[in-house]
Amino acid sequence: IENLFLPRFIQAQTKLDDKSDDNTKGLSRGFESYFRLNQKDDSIAKILKTSLDDTAINLDVNYKIFFKNLFDDLKEFGVNNGVNIQQIEIKSQFEVEDVLKDNANLFYKHNGDELLPEKSNGLGYSKLIYIVLTILSYYEEQSKRKTLPNFSLLFIEEPEAHLHPQMQQTFIKSINEFAKKKNWNAQIVITTHSPHIVNDSGFHCIRYFDNSDSKKGVIVKDLSVFNSTMKSKNSEALKFLKQFITISNCDMFFADKIIMVEGTVERLLLH
Repeated sequence: IENLFLPRFIQAQTKLDDKSDDNTKGLSRGFESYFRLNQKDDSIAKILKTSLDDTAINLDVNYKIFFKNLFDDLKEFGVNNGVNIQQIEIKSQFEVEDVLKDNANLFYKHNGDELLPEKSNGLGYSKLIYIVLTILSYYEEQSKRKTLPNFSLLFIEEPEAHLHPQMQQTFIKSINEFAKKKNWNAQIVITTHSPHIVNDSGFHCIRYFDNSDSKKGVIVKDLSVFNSTMKSKNSEALKFLKQFITISNCDMFFADKIIMVEGTVERLLLH
């Protein structure tokens, strides 16, 4: 089933943190994985190997000079005591894979040229970069497959965590534009409690899960069906609803109870 739909999950709780003692470097590792995934050839590895070989030759010369007295003393201990000590050498050894690993570190520019480490940035910005990087990595990984499914599944859990309202609105608009621009047949499922995300999604994107009745269990209300029905039966009413489903009114989707008021006077009485 996984090979059929290629599902991926972006959890709400990530390993990102903005504490001064955080050393996980979640974003840095993400960029490093993206680099490994998208290398078109091994040209970078070849250049790096040449540089490492030159460094190793220079280091070996210094090792030989530095350890000469130690090796001479070690030989004396063997000869004087009748012990045949094998001749040894210290050689430097660099592996390209080891150098590429944990070697991409993310910094933020501050006041022009000053660089601040990854943990110095706000958690909201780091969370947004992490989500976008994961989406791009998933897209690149899928685009390299020889056989692609008719559609794939990407689940994003509560992207609003740590994101301020403007970031939430920008994210939900950008992810739709990205999928269209890349002609990417991905079914993107986002779970959210954010009225900002709901407000910028439109009726056709909303699937409302109602669990208020314990006997009936969870009822899923597909508002895309509602949108189609209203468009054919009463387009003016649909236009009215879309006009007044603003950010504040989208809170209704997450409310336990709703009190309807007729006008300003009734609203003041309730306050």
